[in-house]
Amino acid sequence: MKARVLFYAGLLVLCFLSGGCASFIAKQVMNPGLKRIESDLHKVLTSEQVCSDNNRCIQVTSFAADDPKNDFIKAKNLSLSFKLNTTDTQKVWKFKNNKTEPLHTQVLQDDIIVVLPGYMLDPKLLTFKALWLQRITGAQVFVAPNPDAEDSFSFGLNYVEPLKALIEKRNARRTHIVGVSMGAVAATELSTQVNNATLHLIAPMINFDYSLNALYRLYSANRLIRLFVSQDDIDNAAEIVLKRSGITRNDLDIMHKLNIAKPMPIFMYASMSDDVVNAAQIYNDKLFNRDDVSLNVYYHLEHEELVALFDEELLADYVSHITNTSVHPSEKKLVGGLCPVNDNACVDALENM
Repeated sequence: MKARVLFYAGLLVLCFLSGGCASFIAKQVMNPGLKRIESDLHKVLTSEQVCSDNNRCIQVTSFAADDPKNDFIKAKNLSLSFKLNTTDTQKVWKFKNNKTEPLHTQVLQDDIIVVLPGYMLDPKLLTFKALWLQRITGAQVFVAPNPDAEDSFSFGLNYVEPLKALIEKRNARRTHIVGVSMGAVAATELSTQVNNATLHLIAPMINFDYSLNALYRLYSANRLIRLFVSQDDIDNAAEIVLKRSGITRNDLDIMHKLNIAKPMPIFMYASMSDDVVNAAQIYNDKLFNRDDVSLNVYYHLEHEELVALFDEELLADYVSHITNTSVHPSEKKLVGGLCPVNDNACVDALENM
Protein backbone atom coordinates (compact mmCIF):
# COMPACT_ATOMS: atom_id res chain seq x y z
CA MET A 1 0.00 0.00 0.00
CA LYS A 2 2.83 2.38 0.89
CA ALA A 3 4.54 1.75 -2.46
CA ARG A 4 1.30 2.46 -4.30
CA VAL A 5 0.82 5.74 -2.45
CA LEU A 6 4.40 6.74 -3.28
CA PHE A 7 3.80 5.91 -6.94
CA TYR A 8 0.77 8.15 -7.24
CA ALA A 9 2.46 10.89 -5.23
CA GLY A 10 5.41 10.67 -7.59
CA LEU A 11 3.08 10.84 -10.60
CA LEU A 12 1.49 14.01 -9.20
CA VAL A 13 4.92 15.60 -8.62
CA LEU A 14 6.11 14.66 -12.12
CA CYS A 15 2.97 16.11 -13.68
CA PHE A 16 3.61 19.35 -11.81
CA LEU A 17 7.32 19.57 -12.62
CA SER A 18 6.82 18.82 -16.32
CA GLY A 19 4.21 21.53 -16.79
CA GLY A 20 1.14 19.39 -16.37
CA CYS A 21 0.08 15.79 -16.88
CA ALA A 22 -0.38 16.28 -20.63
CA SER A 23 3.27 17.33 -21.03
CA PHE A 24 4.43 14.49 -18.82
CA ILE A 25 2.42 11.94 -20.81
CA ALA A 26 3.72 13.35 -24.10
CA LYS A 27 7.29 13.07 -22.83
CA GLN A 28 6.70 9.45 -21.80
CA VAL A 29 5.23 8.64 -25.21
CA MET A 30 8.24 10.10 -27.02
CA ASN A 31 10.86 8.66 -24.66
CA PRO A 32 9.45 5.75 -22.65
CA GLY A 33 12.81 4.38 -21.50
CA LEU A 34 12.36 0.92 -22.95
CA LYS A 35 13.99 -1.92 -21.03
CA ARG A 36 15.90 -4.15 -23.41
CA ILE A 37 15.41 -7.89 -23.46
CA GLU A 38 18.51 -9.73 -22.34
CA SER A 39 19.45 -12.72 -24.49
CA ASP A 40 22.34 -14.49 -26.16
CA LEU A 41 21.08 -13.66 -29.63
CA HIS A 42 24.27 -11.67 -30.24
CA LYS A 43 25.78 -15.00 -31.25
CA VAL A 44 23.70 -15.03 -34.44
CA LEU A 45 22.90 -11.36 -34.98
CA THR A 46 24.81 -8.72 -36.86
CA SER A 47 24.22 -4.99 -36.56
CA GLU A 48 24.68 -2.88 -39.66
CA GLN A 49 24.59 0.88 -40.00
CA VAL A 50 22.64 2.02 -43.04
CA CYS A 51 22.60 5.65 -44.19
CA SER A 52 20.64 7.71 -46.66
CA ASP A 53 22.18 10.14 -49.13
CA ASN A 54 21.69 12.95 -46.62
CA ASN A 55 23.64 10.97 -43.98
CA ARG A 56 20.64 10.00 -41.86
CA CYS A 57 21.74 6.68 -40.34
CA ILE A 58 20.15 3.88 -38.33
CA GLN A 59 21.26 0.47 -37.07
CA VAL A 60 19.47 -2.53 -38.54
CA THR A 61 19.70 -6.08 -37.24
CA SER A 62 20.12 -9.13 -39.44
CA PHE A 63 21.48 -12.66 -39.21
CA ALA A 64 25.01 -13.79 -39.93
CA ALA A 65 23.86 -16.20 -42.59
CA ASP A 66 27.07 -15.90 -44.59
CA ASP A 67 29.49 -16.37 -41.70
CA PRO A 68 30.99 -19.89 -42.04
CA LYS A 69 32.72 -19.52 -38.66
CA ASN A 70 29.45 -19.09 -36.79
CA ASP A 71 28.65 -22.37 -35.00
CA PHE A 72 24.96 -21.51 -34.86
CA ILE A 73 24.78 -20.92 -38.61
CA LYS A 74 26.71 -24.12 -39.32
CA ALA A 75 24.39 -26.19 -37.14
CA LYS A 76 22.07 -28.48 -39.07
CA ASN A 77 19.23 -28.14 -36.58
CA LEU A 78 17.41 -24.97 -35.61
CA SER A 79 15.37 -24.94 -32.41
CA LEU A 80 13.55 -21.82 -31.20
CA SER A 81 11.40 -21.34 -28.12
CA PHE A 82 9.70 -18.23 -26.74
CA LYS A 83 7.16 -17.57 -23.97
CA LEU A 84 4.56 -14.81 -24.07
CA ASN A 85 2.64 -13.56 -21.04
CA THR A 86 -0.47 -11.50 -21.76
CA THR A 87 -3.32 -10.30 -19.57
CA ASP A 88 -5.41 -13.41 -20.14
CA THR A 89 -3.03 -16.12 -21.20
CA GLN A 90 0.48 -17.57 -21.04
CA LYS A 91 1.71 -19.38 -24.11
CA VAL A 92 4.91 -20.94 -25.38
CA TRP A 93 5.89 -21.18 -29.06
CA LYS A 94 8.40 -23.73 -30.30
CA PHE A 95 9.88 -24.33 -33.73
CA LYS A 96 12.28 -27.03 -34.88
CA ASN A 97 13.83 -27.54 -38.29
CA ASN A 98 16.57 -29.62 -39.85
CA LYS A 99 18.50 -27.70 -42.52
CA THR A 100 18.81 -30.81 -44.66
CA GLU A 101 15.01 -31.11 -44.88
CA PRO A 102 13.68 -29.09 -47.85
CA LEU A 103 10.67 -26.85 -47.28
CA HIS A 104 8.28 -25.89 -50.07
CA THR A 105 8.16 -22.33 -48.69
CA GLN A 106 11.89 -21.67 -49.27
CA VAL A 107 11.27 -19.73 -52.46
CA LEU A 108 12.55 -16.24 -51.59
CA GLN A 109 16.31 -16.66 -51.87
CA ASP A 110 16.49 -13.62 -54.16
CA ASP A 111 14.26 -11.46 -51.93
CA ILE A 112 14.73 -9.51 -48.71
CA ILE A 113 12.30 -8.91 -45.84
CA VAL A 114 12.39 -5.66 -43.85
CA VAL A 115 10.57 -5.67 -40.50
CA LEU A 116 9.61 -2.45 -38.69
CA PRO A 117 8.68 -3.19 -35.04
CA GLY A 118 6.00 -1.40 -33.03
CA TYR A 119 6.19 1.11 -30.23
CA MET A 120 8.14 -0.11 -27.17
CA LEU A 121 8.58 -3.45 -28.92
CA ASP A 122 12.21 -4.40 -28.53
CA PRO A 123 13.47 -5.68 -31.91
CA LYS A 124 15.01 -8.67 -30.10
CA LEU A 125 11.46 -9.87 -29.45
CA LEU A 126 10.90 -10.09 -33.19
CA THR A 127 14.28 -11.66 -33.94
CA PHE A 128 12.95 -15.02 -32.80
CA LYS A 129 10.27 -14.86 -35.47
CA ALA A 130 12.62 -13.15 -37.94
CA LEU A 131 15.12 -16.01 -37.64
CA TRP A 132 12.25 -18.46 -38.14
CA LEU A 133 11.08 -16.43 -41.13
CA GLN A 134 14.53 -16.43 -42.71
CA ARG A 135 14.82 -20.17 -42.30
CA ILE A 136 11.49 -21.08 -43.86
CA THR A 137 11.46 -18.51 -46.69
CA GLY A 138 15.11 -18.35 -47.73
CA ALA A 139 15.05 -14.53 -47.76
CA GLN A 140 17.44 -12.40 -45.71
CA VAL A 141 15.56 -10.59 -42.96
CA PHE A 142 16.44 -7.13 -41.62
CA VAL A 143 14.87 -5.70 -38.45
CA ALA A 144 14.73 -1.92 -37.97
CA PRO A 145 14.77 -0.19 -34.56
CA ASN A 146 11.46 0.37 -32.78
CA PRO A 147 9.95 3.86 -33.30
CA ASP A 148 10.73 5.15 -29.81
CA ALA A 149 14.42 4.18 -30.07
CA GLU A 150 15.30 7.21 -32.18
CA ASP A 151 16.70 10.37 -30.60
CA SER A 152 14.07 12.52 -32.29
CA PHE A 153 10.70 10.78 -32.08
CA SER A 154 8.89 10.71 -35.44
CA PHE A 155 6.73 7.55 -35.26
CA GLY A 156 9.58 5.80 -37.11
CA LEU A 157 9.28 7.95 -40.23
CA ASN A 158 12.94 8.98 -39.86
CA TYR A 159 13.83 5.39 -40.72
CA VAL A 160 12.32 5.50 -44.21
CA GLU A 161 15.24 7.10 -46.06
CA PRO A 162 17.98 4.85 -44.59
CA LEU A 163 15.87 1.73 -45.21
CA LYS A 164 15.20 2.85 -48.77
CA ALA A 165 18.98 3.13 -49.25
CA LEU A 166 19.43 -0.39 -47.82
CA ILE A 167 16.81 -1.81 -50.19
CA GLU A 168 18.32 -0.10 -53.23
CA LYS A 169 21.79 -1.32 -52.27
CA ARG A 170 20.62 -4.93 -51.95
CA ASN A 171 18.87 -4.79 -55.34
CA ALA A 172 16.67 -7.76 -54.43
CA ARG A 173 14.12 -9.28 -56.79
CA ARG A 174 11.33 -8.24 -54.38
CA THR A 175 11.20 -6.52 -51.00
CA HIS A 176 8.66 -7.69 -48.44
CA ILE A 177 8.01 -4.85 -45.98
CA VAL A 178 6.43 -5.80 -42.64
CA GLY A 179 5.02 -3.11 -40.34
CA VAL A 180 3.98 -4.10 -36.82
CA SER A 181 1.61 -1.83 -34.85
CA MET A 182 3.13 1.70 -34.93
CA GLY A 183 5.78 0.33 -37.28
CA ALA A 184 3.05 0.24 -39.92
CA VAL A 185 3.34 4.01 -40.31
CA ALA A 186 6.92 3.91 -41.59
CA ALA A 187 6.35 0.60 -43.40
CA THR A 188 3.52 2.12 -45.42
CA GLU A 189 5.57 5.19 -46.34
CA LEU A 190 8.56 3.01 -47.27
CA SER A 191 6.44 0.79 -49.51
CA THR A 192 5.38 3.81 -51.58
CA GLN A 193 9.01 4.79 -52.24
CA VAL A 194 10.57 1.51 -53.42
CA ASN A 195 9.97 -0.74 -56.39
CA ASN A 196 8.72 -4.33 -56.37
CA ALA A 197 7.39 -4.14 -52.81
CA THR A 198 4.89 -6.29 -50.96
CA LEU A 199 3.41 -4.77 -47.80
CA HIS A 200 2.32 -6.66 -44.69
CA LEU A 201 0.68 -4.68 -41.85
CA ILE A 202 0.18 -6.54 -38.57
CA ALA A 203 -2.15 -4.86 -36.04
CA PRO A 204 -1.43 -1.55 -37.79
CA MET A 205 -1.86 1.72 -35.91
CA ILE A 206 -4.24 3.49 -38.27
CA ASN A 207 -5.42 6.04 -35.69
CA PHE A 208 -2.94 7.48 -33.18
CA ASP A 209 -5.63 9.15 -31.06
CA TYR A 210 -7.60 5.90 -30.80
CA SER A 211 -4.55 3.90 -29.74
CA LEU A 212 -3.45 6.50 -27.18
CA ASN A 213 -6.95 6.63 -25.74
CA ALA A 214 -7.16 2.83 -25.72
CA LEU A 215 -4.06 2.67 -23.54
CA TYR A 216 -5.57 5.34 -21.26
CA ARG A 217 -8.76 3.30 -20.91
CA LEU A 218 -6.75 0.23 -19.97
CA TYR A 219 -4.75 2.07 -17.31
CA SER A 220 -7.61 4.27 -16.06
CA ALA A 221 -9.50 1.22 -14.86
CA ASN A 222 -7.71 2.14 -11.64
CA ARG A 223 -9.69 5.06 -10.18
CA LEU A 224 -6.58 6.64 -8.70
CA ILE A 225 -5.14 7.09 -12.18
CA ARG A 226 -8.22 9.08 -13.13
CA LEU A 227 -7.58 11.42 -10.17
CA PHE A 228 -4.39 12.62 -11.85
CA VAL A 229 -4.95 12.00 -15.57
CA SER A 230 -8.10 13.18 -17.31
CA GLN A 231 -9.38 12.66 -20.83
CA ASP A 232 -8.38 16.25 -21.58
CA ASP A 233 -4.81 15.41 -20.52
CA ILE A 234 -4.74 12.53 -23.01
CA ASP A 235 -6.13 14.69 -25.82
CA ASN A 236 -3.64 17.47 -25.06
CA ALA A 237 -0.79 14.96 -24.85
CA ALA A 238 -1.60 13.75 -28.37
CA GLU A 239 -1.38 17.31 -29.67
CA ILE A 240 1.93 17.88 -27.87
CA VAL A 241 3.45 14.69 -29.32
CA LEU A 242 2.45 15.67 -32.84
CA LYS A 243 3.75 19.21 -32.44
CA ARG A 244 7.10 18.20 -30.94
CA SER A 245 7.68 15.45 -33.48
CA GLY A 246 6.77 17.67 -36.43
CA ILE A 247 4.34 15.01 -37.64
CA THR A 248 0.77 15.68 -38.73
CA ARG A 249 -2.23 13.36 -38.63
CA ASN A 250 -2.05 13.25 -42.42
CA ASP A 251 1.45 11.78 -42.11
CA LEU A 252 -0.03 9.01 -39.94
CA ASP A 253 -3.05 8.32 -42.16
CA ILE A 254 -2.12 4.87 -43.45
CA MET A 255 -5.45 4.17 -45.10
CA HIS A 256 -5.39 7.36 -47.17
CA LYS A 257 -1.79 6.74 -48.25
CA LEU A 258 -2.63 3.25 -49.42
CA ASN A 259 -5.73 4.44 -51.26
CA ILE A 260 -3.56 6.63 -53.49
CA ALA A 261 -0.45 4.42 -53.58
CA LYS A 262 0.80 2.60 -56.65
CA PRO A 263 -0.41 -0.96 -57.23
CA MET A 264 1.29 -3.54 -54.98
CA PRO A 265 0.20 -6.58 -52.97
CA ILE A 266 -1.02 -5.48 -49.52
CA PHE A 267 -1.85 -7.84 -46.65
CA MET A 268 -3.40 -6.62 -43.39
CA TYR A 269 -3.80 -8.66 -40.22
CA ALA A 270 -6.14 -7.47 -37.43
CA SER A 271 -8.14 -8.86 -34.53
CA MET A 272 -11.53 -7.84 -33.20
CA SER A 273 -10.18 -8.51 -29.68
CA ASP A 274 -7.33 -6.02 -30.08
CA ASP A 275 -7.90 -3.21 -27.55
CA VAL A 276 -5.09 -1.03 -28.92
CA VAL A 277 -5.95 -1.00 -32.64
CA ASN A 278 -9.44 -0.40 -34.00
CA ALA A 279 -9.89 -3.46 -36.19
CA ALA A 280 -13.49 -2.51 -36.93
CA GLN A 281 -12.26 0.74 -38.49
CA ILE A 282 -9.77 -1.19 -40.61
CA TYR A 283 -12.62 -3.42 -41.78
CA ASN A 284 -15.00 -0.53 -42.46
CA ASP A 285 -12.32 1.62 -44.14
CA LYS A 286 -11.00 -1.23 -46.26
CA LEU A 287 -9.40 0.00 -49.45
CA PHE A 288 -12.41 -0.69 -51.63
CA ASN A 289 -10.96 1.02 -54.69
CA ARG A 290 -8.10 -1.52 -54.78
CA ASP A 291 -8.23 -5.17 -55.78
CA ASP A 292 -4.74 -5.99 -54.45
CA VAL A 293 -5.59 -5.83 -50.73
CA SER A 294 -6.15 -8.88 -48.52
CA LEU A 295 -7.60 -8.30 -45.04
CA ASN A 296 -7.16 -11.14 -42.54
CA VAL A 297 -9.46 -10.71 -39.52
CA TYR A 298 -9.15 -12.76 -36.33
CA TYR A 299 -11.55 -12.69 -33.40
CA HIS A 300 -9.66 -13.93 -30.36
CA LEU A 301 -6.17 -12.40 -30.44
CA GLU A 302 -5.01 -9.65 -28.09
CA HIS A 303 -2.66 -6.95 -29.37
CA GLU A 304 0.36 -8.64 -27.78
CA GLU A 305 -0.45 -11.94 -29.49
CA LEU A 306 -0.77 -10.26 -32.87
CA VAL A 307 2.50 -8.31 -32.74
CA ALA A 308 4.40 -11.38 -31.50
CA LEU A 309 2.75 -13.62 -34.14
CA PHE A 310 1.52 -15.92 -31.41
CA ASP A 311 -1.16 -17.84 -33.27
CA GLU A 312 -0.85 -20.76 -35.68
CA GLU A 313 -3.60 -19.51 -38.03
CA LEU A 314 -1.95 -16.08 -38.16
CA LEU A 315 1.47 -17.63 -38.80
CA ALA A 316 0.08 -19.84 -41.58
CA ASP A 317 -1.66 -16.88 -43.26
CA TYR A 318 1.49 -14.77 -42.95
CA VAL A 319 3.78 -17.40 -44.49
CA SER A 320 1.27 -18.25 -47.22
CA HIS A 321 1.03 -14.61 -48.28
CA ILE A 322 4.71 -13.77 -48.05
CA THR A 323 5.82 -16.83 -50.04
CA ASN A 324 2.75 -17.18 -52.28
CA THR A 325 2.44 -20.81 -51.24
CA SER A 326 -0.18 -22.76 -49.31
CA VAL A 327 0.51 -23.35 -45.62
CA HIS A 328 -1.92 -24.92 -43.13
CA PRO A 329 -1.90 -24.03 -39.39
CA SER A 330 -1.30 -27.71 -38.56
CA GLU A 331 2.04 -27.81 -40.43
CA LYS A 332 4.27 -27.50 -37.38
CA LYS A 333 7.42 -27.94 -39.45
CA LEU A 334 6.59 -24.56 -40.97
CA VAL A 335 4.66 -22.55 -38.37
CA GLY A 336 5.90 -24.23 -35.20
CA GLY A 337 3.53 -25.06 -32.38
CA LEU A 338 1.78 -23.18 -29.56
CA CYS A 339 0.71 -24.44 -26.15
CA PRO A 340 -0.55 -23.00 -22.88
CA VAL A 341 2.48 -22.87 -20.58
CA ASN A 342 0.78 -25.06 -17.96
CA ASP A 343 -0.31 -27.75 -20.45
CA ASN A 344 2.55 -30.17 -19.85
CA ALA A 345 1.31 -32.79 -22.31
CA CYS A 346 1.09 -30.24 -25.11
CA VAL A 347 4.51 -28.75 -24.29
CA ASP A 348 6.08 -32.22 -24.21
CA ALA A 349 4.55 -32.98 -27.62
CA LEU A 350 6.15 -29.82 -29.00
CA GLU A 351 9.51 -30.87 -27.62
CA ASN A 352 9.24 -34.16 -29.49
CA MET A 353 7.83 -32.85 -32.77
